[in-house]
This record gives sequence, structure tokens and C-alpha cells, in this order.
Amino acid sequence: MDPFVGEISYVAFNYAPEGWLQCDGQVLPINQYNALFSLIGNTYGGNGSTTFALPDMRGRVPVHRGQHPGGSMFTLGQTGGAENTALTVNNLPAHNHTATATSVSTSAVAPGASATSTLKAVNSDADQKNAGGNSLANAKGLNSNYSAAAPNVNMNAASIETTLSGLGITTTTNTNVSIGSTGNSQPFSIMPPYTVVNCIIAWQGIYPPRP
Repeated sequence: MDPFVGEISYVAFNYAPEGWLQCDGQVLPINQYNALFSLIGNTYGGNGSTTFALPDMRGRVPVHRGQHPGGSMFTLGQTGGAENTALTVNNLPAHNHTATATSVSTSAVAPGASATSTLKAVNSDADQKNAGGNSLANAKGLNSNYSAAAPNVNMNAASIETTLSGLGITTTTNTNVSIGSTGNSQPFSIMPPYTVVNCIIAWQGIYPPRP
């Protein structure tokens, strides 16, 4: 039985028989394939005045025209899809990254220091026996060395030297944490399992009558 002109068939051999052509997107002259052009026009390419193109089925699967309920609209000659793809940030679900910061303790010691003090006394006769609450004064007798009066003179330049020990200081500081990126953004295949066959289209045969 002769095929309809424009009929597509899949065969296991690797050539197009007489009256058939490979569905490889080739551009043909209209004046040599009038019947086929009258059916498919330049839907698949060509300028539509002197040339037209055959469907290019290399590496593609056929999809019936129209719109499936809830699906997208597909028109004759439309192409789409890809063999490989790469995920981007827009493809990822919203998510959080967890980071843990470790506290770091540091120690510092203030250096020792010395201080010089000047001793003051009362420049009058002593009138007190006890040192508590009193100041040094001019000695009077064996049992009186202090005065209740306020000190009013400096004693000899000899100093009282005081050494301050180092003061240890410990601080705790939180470290800054940055989260680095990982991955190589390499595309990956999204092809389903497949078997390669030969796709051909009839340019000779029965002209399909319209219903």
C-alpha cells in the first residue's frame, strides 16, 4: 500500500527508500516537491516562495499538536527541550545554611608599675601617744610621737616605693564566619532512555484527501 504524501515513518534501516526522504531538516526546492510542499508549506523552514524544509527529527521525539488539559499549547513546527541542563539558584528550593562560630579566648597582662609617695607630718610638738587617726609630729618625751593636727610639712625626700603587679585580662571574641560556595555548575543529561532509529517522510504516494 502506498503511503500518504507527508507521512512520517520510523524504520530500522539506515536509508530512505525511493519516494521517501530523511527527516533531517534539509531545505528543498518547491518546484521539485510540489505535492509535499502543498501539505506542509514552510512550517519547518524555508522561505515559502522557492524553498521549504523537512522536519528535523535528529535527536528529537515527536509531540502531537494541540493542548493537553492543564498543559502547554504546541503548534506544528514548534521545537523545544534540551539534552542537557544546569541548575541555577532560581531552580533551588528556599533553604537555609547553618554555620557554627567557635569562641576564641585571648589573654593580656598589664605591665607592672611603680609609685612614689611623699610622707607628710605635723610641724609641732606631739600630743598623742597612739598612732591611730593621728599624724607624725615632733617627738615630745618618750611616749608621745603623734599629733591630732593635720599634716602641714613634707618629711625628708626619701620615698615610699610601691610596686604594682601585672593585671591579667581575659577577653572572649566571636569569630566571623563566612559560608563558601561549592560545586562546578556542570550541565547534566536529562535524556530518557532511548534507542536510535531512522525517521523518513514520504514525498511520493497518495495525496491525503481532506475529510
